[in-house]
Amino acid sequence: MIQSDQPPDLVLLDVLMPGLDGYEVCRQIKSHPGTRNIPVVFVTAMDEQKDEEYGLSLGAVDYVTKPFNASIVLARVKTHLALHDRTQELERQITMRTQANAELTEALQQLGAARDKIAQSERLAAVGAMVAGVAHELNTPIGTGLLAASTLHDKTRDLARAMQTGIKRSELDQYLGNATQACDLILTTLNKSASLISSFKRIALTEARSQRRPFDLGAHIANIAHTVTAQLQKKGIVLRVDAPAGVAMDSYPEAVSEALQHLVDNALLHGFDRADHGEVQLRVDAADGEWITLTVADNGGGIPANHLGRIFDPFFTTKMGTGSNGLGLNVVHNLVTNVLGGSIAVTSTPGNTCFVLRFPRRAP
Repeated sequence: MIQSDQPPDLVLLDVLMPGLDGYEVCRQIKSHPGTRNIPVVFVTAMDEQKDEEYGLSLGAVDYVTKPFNASIVLARVKTHLALHDRTQELERQITMRTQANAELTEALQQLGAARDKIAQSERLAAVGAMVAGVAHELNTPIGTGLLAASTLHDKTRDLARAMQTGIKRSELDQYLGNATQACDLILTTLNKSASLISSFKRIALTEARSQRRPFDLGAHIANIAHTVTAQLQKKGIVLRVDAPAGVAMDSYPEAVSEALQHLVDNALLHGFDRADHGEVQLRVDAADGEWITLTVADNGGGIPANHLGRIFDPFFTTKMGTGSNGLGLNVVHNLVTNVLGGSIAVTSTPGNTCFVLRFPRRAP
């Protein structure tokens, strides 16, 4: 009966029986995977302590000696049945959770694979956008320079031909004037192209661009503040610094300097473009042990909500034609994430724009 398709929920087992004794029956019950979890209660006249210890050692859950009180045995049976039901429920839950964990693990693996594909697609899209941006930005100065060089070439060839038959002083003066203008235009466009290429190179940041060394963040920011103060004062902007000394860093101080300089430039160009006064704040919070929070805030005009999601994109600018190539905040993002090993976030409303840079004291 025990080995049937419907085994009992609990077995009351005597010890002294013909054929197999109770101990052997218990041993066989506990040795079979399909029956080992059935609770066994010995009910026997063998009342020696060693008999009870032996019975329990075989896996029995209880040992009742004869003569016994029926109500007590019934109470014990109910208790063991309840424990057995609870055990089965727990095992069922464990099985379900194990299955759920396996499904979750598989889902996480699939999510990781999908995330990798998305990241790869984003990298390819970023490369495509970068190539398009570079082509767009360089097209105008290079085209203008080619036109000027071509014109100068044609004028010089015409002059060489005219020299064979003789030319007037006025024609020579006209050529010299045209040549000077063409050379000036070529130099201007080449300088513009060189400046753009220099900006493009700054996007591909590596740790090699900055010397890693220990430094005091508070003292370093004080030096940066001294550098940008004059720049801000020209527009009536007050700089307030809250950077306690003694914040030891093992990182890239030049990366910190460049990021802060770009953020100050961004505030001047966009936040205070129509203002003749204002305030920029630099605050350092080192309360989180291994991490630094550096906040750059200004009370300028703010960033429109529809621009917040794009301000770190390369070539995104609202000041086209004013010397801004839309790379400053992209450089800041790359410095903070790729060099300093941190993150950057921004919030903005009119009168309160706040960039929060968070990076470890010890750079990765």
